[in-house]
Amino acid sequence: MTKCCCCIPLKIGVIIISSLWLAGGVYQTTNGIINIISPDRTDEPNRVGNIRGPIIAAIVLYGLVTIGAAFGLFVVLFANTPKMLSIYSKIAYCIAAIYIISNLVEVIAIVLSKSKFLEDCKVYSNSSTESQAEKDSACLSMYNSIFKYIIIVAVIAILLVLYYTTIISAYARERKANEDAKHDQNHQPHT
Repeated sequence: MTKCCCCIPLKIGVIIISSLWLAGGVYQTTNGIINIISPDRTDEPNRVGNIRGPIIAAIVLYGLVTIGAAFGLFVVLFANTPKMLSIYSKIAYCIAAIYIISNLVEVIAIVLSKSKFLEDCKVYSNSSTESQAEKDSACLSMYNSIFKYIIIVAVIAILLVLYYTTIISAYARERKANEDAKHDQNHQPHT
């Protein structure tokens, strides 16, 4: 692999990926902190993440994503050595694992909250002209739409994060190969 997205040099691709991960980590960490310090937000009836434990876990994990992405950005911009890139490549796999687990947990949370969602939907449905069967059908349809959306987003996000990790690894290998070639060239016997 010599290009990111078929047209962007690997180094630029790694900078973009690291920046996206940094922004995503900061956003998710900040959002989690806001959820913890704003009790009115964590008590919303239709929220899946209204339990403090998972929110704190998300804050910690996305805090690690933020630190890992910041480290990667620093490495690519200032300490662009094969050894440091190799370390960042390993960190990228950890970041990928966090994103994959996060997406899978979100899908599981939606599945586990189905009955509560449907119950809350029926309670908050204020149409007096609809029969109970119509309300049930509308709520189930809404749940199914949300579930499909979450699945599609999760699959796309997982595929992207795996691709991003591959790009970072490819760049680390490319830099190592270039460094090894320079080293071999400088240490050839002169005749």
